[in-house]
Amino acid sequence: MLLTLQFSAQALAITLKQPASQNQQSGIVTVREMAVLLHGALQGSDFSLLQPYIPTKQVYDKLMQLGNAPVRESLLLYLPDQIQNDFQKDFSQLLKDGALLEMNWAEAKIKRITADTALVKNTTIIPVKLEIAAYGLPPVPITFNVIRLDGKYYYLGPLQIPNKDLNTPQQKF
Repeated sequence: MLLTLQFSAQALAITLKQPASQNQQSGIVTVREMAVLLHGALQGSDFSLLQPYIPTKQVYDKLMQLGNAPVRESLLLYLPDQIQNDFQKDFSQLLKDGALLEMNWAEAKIKRITADTALVKNTTIIPVKLEIAAYGLPPVPITFNVIRLDGKYYYLGPLQIPNKDLNTPQQKF
């Protein structure tokens, strides 16, 4: 199964490098693909892979129009440009936090992806947990949110290592 996830990350990265005219549709079809793409972006320290999948002003406006009260309340905390800026800051901080935990992003492998998508409706915010591990280190949990609109998913912050204690080095096995 790990092999399939690695292939998917490469396939998604190749798709994203196509000219904009060939890659006009924003959003991703599954939460798993969102996690695999994030993993690939972390491996290459390349935030640009994620940018097409962060809500644009048009997506934001539609989410505000169609979203239920909790979705609208969450989005009211942001202006559309802030979503992108905050997610990019979170990505940079995640790279730094991982380095403090001695994570070698380039060699990291996906251990587990967890998200409750059983009863997903349109305009629902879904928390996702991605566990990544590099040789000899315990898995590092990464959490982020995605939001669903018209059958597609978009990244939504915060993107972070939850409950991280960066003052304590990781134990090696």
